[in-house]
Amino acid sequence: MYDKTLTGHLVLEHRVLKDGFLALENGKIVAIGQGSPPPAKEHLDFSGCVVMPGAIDTHTHAFSALEEGFVNLTRSAAAGGVTTLFDMPYDDPDPVVTTERLLEKGERLKIEASVAVGLYGTVAKGAGAGQVLELAGAGAVAFKFSTFETHLVRFPRIGNMQLLEVLEAVNRTGKVACFHAEDQELIDGFTTKVRAEGRTDPLAHCESRPEIAELVAISGLLELGKVTGAKVHIVHVTTAAGFALIESAAWHTSRNQFSAETCLHYLMFADEDMLEHGAQLKINPPLRKLRHVERLWEVLRSDSPIFSLEPFVTSDHVAWPLSRKDKLNIFDNASGMPGVETLLPFLLDAYLKRIATPELEEAAFLETANLVSTNAAKRFGLEGKGKIAIGFDADLAVLERGKFTWKAAESHSSAKWSPFDGRAISVRVVHTLLGGVAVWDGKNVLEGQGYWLKT
Repeated sequence: MYDKTLTGHLVLEHRVLKDGFLALENGKIVAIGQGSPPPAKEHLDFSGCVVMPGAIDTHTHAFSALEEGFVNLTRSAAAGGVTTLFDMPYDDPDPVVTTERLLEKGERLKIEASVAVGLYGTVAKGAGAGQVLELAGAGAVAFKFSTFETHLVRFPRIGNMQLLEVLEAVNRTGKVACFHAEDQELIDGFTTKVRAEGRTDPLAHCESRPEIAELVAISGLLELGKVTGAKVHIVHVTTAAGFALIESAAWHTSRNQFSAETCLHYLMFADEDMLEHGAQLKINPPLRKLRHVERLWEVLRSDSPIFSLEPFVTSDHVAWPLSRKDKLNIFDNASGMPGVETLLPFLLDAYLKRIATPELEEAAFLETANLVSTNAAKRFGLEGKGKIAIGFDADLAVLERGKFTWKAAESHSSAKWSPFDGRAISVRVVHTLLGGVAVWDGKNVLEGQGYWLKT
């Protein structure tokens, strides 16, 4: 007799198994079949619902807005079907640049987290690479650096000479170096130009950080990666041209050396949407023109040549209070938005609406699973995660079809606002399991199941 069984429409790696069952033992998937499930101590009936691999969001910021923290971030993740997340190292006031900070943060999440959490490490500006090997040995899941300086200490620009040393050290660890890619000099120049014109409107932010600033930074990072051999991952790529640069580099090197992600907001919003939502949609890099949004969707199609990169989609979640988003001058507002809870349901909803025919629905589920789970697990070497398969962790998200309205006030982040507020959506997460144990039952987050994920 198995520990637990569940039934539903199972989104497997290459097909959707209608009316399938899973058998679970010790938090793992041990049997997959169709029809009546075998005997078990507990059975969960999700007939008519879609059972997907739990989402893996490798781009969150728990401690940029101190109101958020692990408690609210991971509760929001569980309610959104995200079973694994990676948290960025740019904590306020002290970034994760030492093993002491990493261990302190890891011990905290063991107490506070509701899902599995991996932790990034980084380096201080001008400090060389001395801590990289120690951070990797202490459990850092990957590393994060920036070519643009948001804050001198908390979120610094790491220059190219330092990056050469840092990437050589990261290469020795075998881990991935992730980058915020925007060129400092170009953004400073364009920002000066826009401000000189007296522009303070929302679109002025987008014009101060044009696509060329992103492409120049990406190009330089690819070359640094080639010289050092390090695995380089570009976060929040906003345009198809950015993906094309990375794809071209990948074809001329090892196929697993370079990778990239975009974020849900770059697929769901264009710069013109800032005229309605204002600073809620202020992010770095900024939203692009609608034509770029459409090209991003084309890039993410499984028949796109660029899909050989195995890209994925993340949230870049940061839960600023509205007091950091209510200034008339767009440049006086914080950048970023909450998104971990909307990542899986809104991406799947968008795919279903774009495909819009029952014959192609299977493709919507399979591509969504790749983009929010499977590809991220592959990139970061998360063994046993990212798909529904025998021997894998029973990290699962169960979604119900119907007509719903997203209400930010009912979300689990501390922010309680979202540019998705009031939007109609055709799916919602009704159950989330982490290692076979419920962490979200459709109404309540069941706390205390999270853990520190090390690789």
